[in-house]
Amino acid sequence: MNLCESNDVVLFAWPSSDIERSPDIKHTYHITITDTNFEVPIAYIKQAMPELKTFLAICTDDEEGRGYAPKIATFAQNSGFEVMDAILFPANSTDLSAVGTKIKTLNPDAIGALGGGPQTGAQIYKAAYNAG
Repeated sequence: MNLCESNDVVLFAWPSSDIERSPDIKHTYHITITDTNFEVPIAYIKQAMPELKTFLAICTDDEEGRGYAPKIATFAQNSGFEVMDAILFPANSTDLSAVGTKIKTLNPDAIGALGGGPQTGAQIYKAAYNAG
């Protein structure tokens, strides 16, 4: 990124990170289909099921997950959800049972798992299911 900035070269980057969102970065743009992949379904679900009130993001505790957490929170809030504080978990976790237990304890109406790839999301949903 520094090379792009010093040479006025535009960089379209993925994943989102704190570095990319710095006000000092003028030539780097976050692009991904993830924005629309989550914004549209969250809005649709809230419209189709207005009884759902709370939304919880579960994200990896790395640049990717910390980049996703505020984005999905904004999408959910703009759709009318009350957004709960995100759960961040170590990116290399293999046992997500503690995450499942926390989801059960918080009891959100809707959850979104981001970061670590689709297999991590599936493991989070499984951990939540197994926690009851």
